Amino acid sequence: EASTEDTYGHGTAIASIILEHAPKSLLVPLISNVFEDNKIRQVDNDVFAQMIRDAVDVYGCDIINISAGLVLDKESVREACAYAGEKGVLIVASVGNDYDVNGDVMYYPAGYETVLAVGALNKDGNEIAFFSQRGDWVDVFAVGEEVTIKTLSGNIRTSSGSSYSAAKVSAAAANILLRNPEINLEELKEKTVE
Repeated sequence: EASTEDTYGHGTAIASIILEHAPKSLLVPLISNVFEDNKIRQVDNDVFAQMIRDAVDVYGCDIINISAGLVLDKESVREACAYAGEKGVLIVASVGNDYDVNGDVMYYPAGYETVLAVGALNKDGNEIAFFSQRGDWVDVFAVGEEVTIKTLSGNIRTSSGSSYSAAKVSAAAANILLRNPEINLEELKEKTVE
C-alpha cells in the first residue's frame, strides 16, 4: 500500500548496477526499508517474507536480489526463501560488510542454503574486500569496492559493499537466463558462480 519511491538511495544504486550489466532486465521495486526522520526503518520479518513470496507469486520474478540482511535466522524468511527455490526462483543476497569488526556474524537470507550468497572483492578483483563477510557459506564473490552507482539525484559516484556485488551477480544471472530461458534453478546457480 505504501509508495515504491526510494527514500534512501540504496535501491536506486542497486537498480543502476543491475541495469548497467543486464540492460534488458525488468525490475520490480519492492521496498523493505524507508528513510524517515534521519533513520532507516525496516519492515518486520513477516512482511519481508511476504515480499519474497509476492515477488514469486504476484510479480512472477525469476531472480530476487536482496541487497540487505538480517542478523537472526527468522523462520518466516527462511520458509519464504525455500518457497522461492521450490518455484524455481533464484534469490541472490549480499553477505554483509562487517567482517573487519564482526567477522563471525552470518547474515540472512544469504546464510540460507537455498540462497546464492555473494561476498565482495576489492576494486581490483584479486582478493576479498576487507569489509566483506566470508566463509564456506559464501557461494561467490564479485567486485564490491569502489563500484560506480547512480544516486537519487541521478548523479554518479562510487561506493563499496557486498550489496553492490550481489547486484552484479543478479545481473549476471539475468543475462544467463535471457540466453537460456529453459534453464533450471540448479543450472542457473552453477552457471552464475562459474
